[in-house]
Amino acid sequence: MRRLICTVLLLLLVEVFWLRISANGWSSSGQWRRTATRISVGFPLLAVSFTTHSSSGSAPLWGASYPEYNDWQPGLKVFPFFLIVDALMAVAVFYGISRLLQRRSARIVFLGVAIGAALGLLINLGTLQPTGVFWYDEVTWFNGVVVFIALPAVVCIATYRDQSWHQPVLLLAVAVLTGPWGVLWCDQFKPQFHPFVNGIPKWAGITGRAIREPSIGDMLIEPLAAGIVIAASILLTRRFLPFVRRHQAVG
Repeated sequence: MRRLICTVLLLLLVEVFWLRISANGWSSSGQWRRTATRISVGFPLLAVSFTTHSSSGSAPLWGASYPEYNDWQPGLKVFPFFLIVDALMAVAVFYGISRLLQRRSARIVFLGVAIGAALGLLINLGTLQPTGVFWYDEVTWFNGVVVFIALPAVVCIATYRDQSWHQPVLLLAVAVLTGPWGVLWCDQFKPQFHPFVNGIPKWAGITGRAIREPSIGDMLIEPLAAGIVIAASILLTRRFLPFVRRHQAVG
């Protein structure tokens, strides 16, 4: 039962990570504006989407006069073929995760993904200027507590009964590599990435924020560099703190 629950939760995590929010907007000389927001779900194909519109001023009725009219129709849209593919993929992923959870190393990896997702969410909430990844943005004391105190503590607790150093290092590596992706995913929910800046479309000569594209430096090199520092603190904690050390192998 426990493995079944973990499998379902991990499958839901995969589906949530694939959720996408996109927006578009139209305006006319500051007299009116209309905004369209679309939520799309489905893994690996976005099979279901829901689009809603909001308007202000004397916005004209929605019709073919709007650019990209067909792509931003309000309401629920379902793609049957994509839905069938997603259902088959969900069954395959569920079966694969269930089998992999029989292995200790796989359980560590999946736990690292979950911790990394939570890490990305917390860091995104604590970032003053959301522009992409937490290594790049202006940070707060909260970020430092989460990354350099809370994360090592969680890793030590999760691997409390593991005598080898391999499990905590593996768990930490997966978490720090997943975290930046969690930050990027959370950016799409922030109002800074709305199609309008102070009521004016971003493409009307106003520089607005844009979600940063992933890069090797941001998503790999910098997280691993931070991970090395955190790994040192974890290994020292496991080596010298009595309540952790008692589970280490003798000799």
